[in-house]
Amino acid sequence: MRRAQIDLNMADEIRRPSSAIQLSRRGTSRLPNGQEARALALGALWTLDQTAGSIKVTNTQDANGKSIAVVVIENASFQRDEQGYSILIPKENT
Repeated sequence: MRRAQIDLNMADEIRRPSSAIQLSRRGTSRLPNGQEARALALGALWTLDQTAGSIKVTNTQDANGKSIAVVVIENASFQRDEQGYSILIPKENT
């Protein structure tokens, strides 16, 4: 299996999303549409970058040549909580 090569020196910083995040009105519930979900994900990454450290983004291809977008969260790792949900744990800069 060939591994994708990612040059983090070529990675870019995340930019504030241009799309607004629309919230549902009080008393209503719905899932976000695709554009809102993408804006929400980018907004969350941008906020994490502003508050907790360096988020890097880059584009590359998988072993089959399919385009993929990669987000690197420096000084962090994923773990599981007691219920098995993924949680993001920041690491202290040493």
